[in-house]
Amino acid sequence: MFNNKKYLIFEEKNLSGIFEEKIEELNDKDLIFEGEYLDGDRWKGKEYFDNGKIKFEGEYLNGNRWKGKEYSDKGELIFEGEYLDGNRWKGKEYNDKGELIFEGEYNN
Repeated sequence: MFNNKKYLIFEEKNLSGIFEEKIEELNDKDLIFEGEYLDGDRWKGKEYFDNGKIKFEGEYLNGNRWKGKEYSDKGELIFEGEYLDGNRWKGKEYNDKGELIFEGEYNN
């Protein structure tokens, strides 16, 4: 899955382009973010748990989650919608069986 890609620990904050954040080089399970940066901030991409499963996929605004899907560490979809300052703002929340348990705006 990660063949022919450059792995790096992202430290430069003034770059734009496609990068992957990793804890250590050449160890696929340590991938924590894969995607695009704009002016040093995450812009579009996927976040991963330590176990390699996807944690979030979507878009970012000023480096914070903005729109997308959030998953449990077991791979189940638990939220899809919009975020405000990186926190859930409005959307749909699901339980571990995939059943809709909340739809709407969050108060905070």
